[in-house]
Amino acid sequence: MKKLILLLLVTGTIGSLCLAQTISRADLRENFIKATKCKTALDSFDKILEKISARTAAEECYLGMCEALNIQYTDGMWRKYKMLDQSRGHIAKAIAQAPQDAELRFLRFMLEHNIPGFLGMSTHIQNDLAFIFGHSGFLEEDMDLRKIAMEFILSSKRCTTEQTAMLQKNLDELKKKQYAQK
Repeated sequence: MKKLILLLLVTGTIGSLCLAQTISRADLRENFIKATKCKTALDSFDKILEKISARTAAEECYLGMCEALNIQYTDGMWRKYKMLDQSRGHIAKAIAQAPQDAELRFLRFMLEHNIPGFLGMSTHIQNDLAFIFGHSGFLEEDMDLRKIAMEFILSSKRCTTEQTAMLQKNLDELKKKQYAQK
């Protein structure tokens, strides 16, 4: 009996340690991109993030983005609204934990850009854009994602003329670098 209790304690401790481990940014990004393309990948990623007991700011933000993605698979406007509000809550919590993280600001920008204006839930767009432009090293380690982010920001048509010109110049330089490496 003592051995059984000891075994349960050990497995419980190991299980809780597994749940407390953080997911790398690269894995978060990769899983999120997969989640945008496939419902089963979204469900799997969402469950993994929900099981983490002490989420990092990035994990909290990506959980919010997963909830936002799940809205498209939900019926009923009231349920969609509640899910959107929950999603925004996770993202707000993440940004409160790590206010200087440009990636989290970009994710919130992506979400708020796609929220219908009449809901009045797109209140951070200009601040997040200014923050992103103020952090030039954003996604510096992953050129493919940097390119996707710049293209998304450009396509949003929310930039000033100067920001658009700067972004287009940086995007053109990035494409040249990527072409030269191939």
